[in-house]
Amino acid sequence: LGATVTGLGTSSDGLRAGEHSGNTWEASEATDAEVGKRFDWCRAWYPLAVVADLDPGRPTRLELLGEDLVAWKDGKGAWRVFEDRCPHRSVPLSEGRIEEDGTLLCSYHGWRFNGDGRVVALPQLQTEAWQHLQHHPRACAATRPAQVRHGLLWVWGRSSEDAALESALVEPAVVSELEDPAFAGRAVD
Repeated sequence: LGATVTGLGTSSDGLRAGEHSGNTWEASEATDAEVGKRFDWCRAWYPLAVVADLDPGRPTRLELLGEDLVAWKDGKGAWRVFEDRCPHRSVPLSEGRIEEDGTLLCSYHGWRFNGDGRVVALPQLQTEAWQHLQHHPRACAATRPAQVRHGLLWVWGRSSEDAALESALVEPAVVSELEDPAFAGRAVD
């Protein structure tokens, strides 16, 4: 075989690149399980924005694989990405605002979410109901794993219970020179 397969396509000899480290392999090194394995577009990292172009003081609407997302910087200084809909009435969270405490406020009914997607404030709710609702899974915003590498906001292709674990097992496909210490100081971190 001997052909090198790089990226996300199919080589002329029918091998598919996919979920493996480095996103490159020699065809002769591919196992039977890797040959013919279909690439899962939802289980991959995508660079969605240049962080220097994002306004840390307001939510930013993004789109990935046809889904609307919202990126925002939380009170701890971390960039967060949610599906762009409030769990209450599906209003776009990108139309909301970031509060002084670093939570994301939905502009429709005032639900506020922390960086983990948990609802932390509901202005119209009584204390007893609040205790029950704040831990209810359907009151949480759908979060996506996100990370900043080399000045880019990378976002995982889906939100799910296992998304944090799945994304931790896969590295973003960054240009190898950006990871090389010999090039330190030439790239934006």
